[in-house]
Amino acid sequence: GDNLGFSGLFTAPAGKRYSLNDLTVSGRAQAGTLILKHGKPTATTGIGPFNELKLEFGAGLYDIALSGDLSPLVIGEKEDVYFTAICAAAGGIVNVFAKFTQLNN
Repeated sequence: GDNLGFSGLFTAPAGKRYSLNDLTVSGRAQAGTLILKHGKPTATTGIGPFNELKLEFGAGLYDIALSGDLSPLVIGEKEDVYFTAICAAAGGIVNVFAKFTQLNN
């Protein structure tokens, strides 16, 4: 699809779990949606099932602490995590910085 980008793939190693505690999103577009997907792929192509977290943003810099209603997401062993961004304009550029913390297993 137009204005859709895939980036930022992370796979938790075997025997390790992580929590995603916060995100920093920087957008150049006037409006957009950041979608986080994670889970164990059912096929080597990375197709579902995934859980999603959708965040709306505009131009600017956003620090998003994943607490309260956005509790930290736990990434299990061998689970994939990636982001997609849908922007209102073709020139929309989105940068995402994700902070993962390894959990004691």
